[in-house]
Amino acid sequence: MKPAPVKKKRPVTRTSTRRSEVQCGTNGGFQRHYRQGEEACEPCKEAKREYNRGYRPKNTTPRELKPCGTRAAYQRHKLAGEEPCEACRIGNREDSRRRQERQRRDAGIQPHVKPREHGTRRGYRQHKKYGEPVCAECLDEYNRLQREYRQTVRERRTAG
Repeated sequence: MKPAPVKKKRPVTRTSTRRSEVQCGTNGGFQRHYRQGEEACEPCKEAKREYNRGYRPKNTTPRELKPCGTRAAYQRHKLAGEEPCEACRIGNREDSRRRQERQRRDAGIQPHVKPREHGTRRGYRQHKKYGEPVCAECLDEYNRLQREYRQTVRERRTAG
């Protein structure tokens, strides 16, 4: 069998220079001005504006700003480089908690139901972590551990 003949590709030659045929007052005319590094003429600028209007949403009304005390208002303060007001900080914190609860619920994770280990350092930390008032047993144990720690630090200083 004979191998198939290899066809040679001919170089592409353009018989017409399409770019030079582009009319002013069209988006193509604007593009030609841009490629050539020139200032576009007014009809071409208007054609470009009209072309771009096709990509913008129609009949949009500006959104109403959310009041202080919401996550949106908190973000607005931050974007403006301002310190968020107290109401916005509280609203953002509550919204974050709601989001976390929803994510845990959707993921099937149960909320914290583990009982506190009262009378231990861990119990003290659990109270603090969940924003609960620390019970007397946990506070006493924490204070005892702190006294022990300070005593060892004093002993190291005097020994050294």
